[in-house]
Amino acid sequence: MKLNRLGALAVLVLAFVALPACDGEEEAPDVRPGSIAGQVELDDGAPPEGVSVRLFDTGAETTTGEDGAFTFANLPPGTYTLSAFAVGYEVLQQEVEVEAAKATSVPLTLKLVRSQVSGTILLEGATTHEGITVALQDSPFTTTTDAAGHFVLEGVPTGAYILEASKEGYDTVLEVVALTSEPETVSLTLEPTGHISISGLIILQSGSDSSGATVMLEGTAFSTTTVNEYGSFSLKNVPPGVYTLVASKEGYVTQSEQVTVVEGDTAYVLLSLEVAAGLMAPDSSLTY
Repeated sequence: MKLNRLGALAVLVLAFVALPACDGEEEAPDVRPGSIAGQVELDDGAPPEGVSVRLFDTGAETTTGEDGAFTFANLPPGTYTLSAFAVGYEVLQQEVEVEAAKATSVPLTLKLVRSQVSGTILLEGATTHEGITVALQDSPFTTTTDAAGHFVLEGVPTGAYILEASKEGYDTVLEVVALTSEPETVSLTLEPTGHISISGLIILQSGSDSSGATVMLEGTAFSTTTVNEYGSFSLKNVPPGVYTLVASKEGYVTQSEQVTVVEGDTAYVLLSLEVAAGLMAPDSSLTY
């Protein structure tokens, strides 16, 4: 009987001694590689092809396919930082947990970078400037000015637009605005609709941009500047009579021409300005 008891006790002691050894053995971590399978969408519904996607922790980079899909394979388990970028959209960063032998699904939506354009539009000769329609052509963005001529268009995607300001009884004005992440400011004045008495072109013989040349009728208050690179200008509501039209621009020889204005007709003028002596002509960039 004593032997049996001693034997049982010995077995119990051995089991007790062996138990800590078993508890100390930890299961080896699963280091089989995983992957990331992602899908990019653009919040304006544009095609998501060609979006750049980068895995910062590895330096790996790829671009999305036609459907916006992308993949990173053979990744050791762990936490990664994923970045997605497309021109005109906000950069998106997201942490992703990759598990061993699993494909982690990651949906991403890029938001358009948006901006605003604001400013003041006045009506020449008016005491109130309310009700001027301000619109970005080929877009849904439109508003009207308050009594002070102020307006704001918010949430506009970045890019180049033609801003149109219009009101009945006044000439419509167009202005090119390039919107970036920084707000844009515009100041314009609308002139009353009237008959164009004199119209023409002021050309620079150097072939340079002709905008900004000054055109005036000598001895009168009628004056304007050329509005584009081709030197277009117009003068409105000039009373009938004979005038001396003077065209000038810094760095060029001033030219003049006699113009006869007849009621109901438009007189056309074409003047060419030579580079002033001692000045080098700018590079020619326009063809007429």
